[in-house]
Amino acid sequence: MCVSACVVLLATVSVPQGAGGDQALQLRAMQQFVAGLSPSLNQLTAPAAADLSRDGASWIIWWPPGIQILTYPFHALGLSVAQSVRVVVALSLVLGSWGWLRWMRLFALPPGVRLAMAAALPMFHLASATLFFFDSDVLSFAVAPWLLLAVHGLAISTIAGRRTPAIWWLATGVALGASYVVKYSLLFLALGALAFLVIVTGPRWRTAGVRVALTVAGCMAPVMLLSALNARFGGTLNSAAASLHPSPHWQLLVPLVANPALASADANSLYRYLFMHPGRALTDDELGPAYAGFAGGLVMWWVMIHAVRTPTIWGEMPVRLATTVLVVTLVLMGTVWTLAVSAADFDARHVAPASLAVLPVLFLSGRDLWQHRGSTSRAVLGAAATIFVVIPFLYGAVAVAGKLGRVPSGYRTGPSGFNNPILSERDLAGVEQRILARFAPRTDVWWIPDAVTAADFPGRAMTAANMDFVPLERLRGVRYQSSKRLRITALMPPKFEAEAKGPMIRGAFIGAGDWQRETVPGSKYDAWTTVIEPTSALPP
Repeated sequence: MCVSACVVLLATVSVPQGAGGDQALQLRAMQQFVAGLSPSLNQLTAPAAADLSRDGASWIIWWPPGIQILTYPFHALGLSVAQSVRVVVALSLVLGSWGWLRWMRLFALPPGVRLAMAAALPMFHLASATLFFFDSDVLSFAVAPWLLLAVHGLAISTIAGRRTPAIWWLATGVALGASYVVKYSLLFLALGALAFLVIVTGPRWRTAGVRVALTVAGCMAPVMLLSALNARFGGTLNSAAASLHPSPHWQLLVPLVANPALASADANSLYRYLFMHPGRALTDDELGPAYAGFAGGLVMWWVMIHAVRTPTIWGEMPVRLATTVLVVTLVLMGTVWTLAVSAADFDARHVAPASLAVLPVLFLSGRDLWQHRGSTSRAVLGAAATIFVVIPFLYGAVAVAGKLGRVPSGYRTGPSGFNNPILSERDLAGVEQRILARFAPRTDVWWIPDAVTAADFPGRAMTAANMDFVPLERLRGVRYQSSKRLRITALMPPKFEAEAKGPMIRGAFIGAGDWQRETVPGSKYDAWTTVIEPTSALPP
């Protein structure tokens, strides 16, 4: 595992860090807090639409603040935003690989399988890809195995009659609840583990009841604290609560069946690349990969049911813990999809921690089926294991090599350190200087269509996570006005003109004069500039 992790980390040392729009927006809030421009790590400061001459701070509720909390110490020490992210990702990759390897040692796996997993885990695509393009799923990869190991340890000590200090039960509960701060969906795994602990200790309630109650209370504390903060500053508990609209539909069963198979070795990433990659997409259906993985999901559930029905397998505590976690995760995930379908994300990565947890169970149960069933069953098992486990794990290693080959030589990043091929494919710093030369921080305001680009620009800026994904309907009622004379510089890709987004966005600025368009050499953005005059209805 150490060798494999070193290979991945050393190979990517010279690669500029990338980030998704959602995560970049969170990191911008952290960046502003370090610079003294935001009142907290989870508040994004930007010119207020009602009066662009004044700033307003908005609380982020759509994503939990784990990213900002973990990157803050490194950025505060002087590292760039991208360098801070790279440190967190590297630590997460190593910590997660070590934790999952320890988790798998609890199962009676052959030495060859454990060795193969040790080599494969640092290459696990869901985690290693974040060294190129950061996503919060690497944090789940790092945290999940240690939560499972902690709960397993408490369960073992309870059955053995050992009195583990109450502080450890409380600390485990707080750690389970803190998963909600790392990633909202990771709480499902934590609640599954907590449910298992309650079930196991049920017969020993007289001796362990107080400790279990402490664990439950500790788990609820971080959840209630973040929910209270979200409700106080953001107006709602979380993104799901903001999108409540019950809409049960039979199609929800498709990802519930398929996603565990797609996520256990991250076949999801491979088949999303094959089916939904730009230029070769076979489908634009959000459930496309789930349909493709449905057969594998059926095979997986057949293998899981066999594990439950086989006493020699089901009798092992790690097997029961992993199975409970997966079932609870899927039940809660399905509940959220049903109650808040507009905020639902059917991507399999959200069940990846629980799916990876049951991978050893699938091996043990699959091996038993292989030994006691005929050639047809063996063919089905072999095909499913190859398609949904072996090839995806190999894809993780191949993808690392492929991504390294696409990195341009001599690429210069801007102050944030992020890779941003939209702003510039080669010389980010040079392009920035050409744009910034005309910008006056006291009287000018940026309009920037994505948060990754905004991370490299000083001054007051309006930005979205990624304007590419904002539909025209959401832009129709947007209006910007100012009580002072300001100059607006908007960066827009030329495709916005063909999509009618460009004229609609520029038309949203009340009191704006003629817009001047300038092509920025070396960039895929055009710079549009205007002066907005004060709106008479606003106080000066």
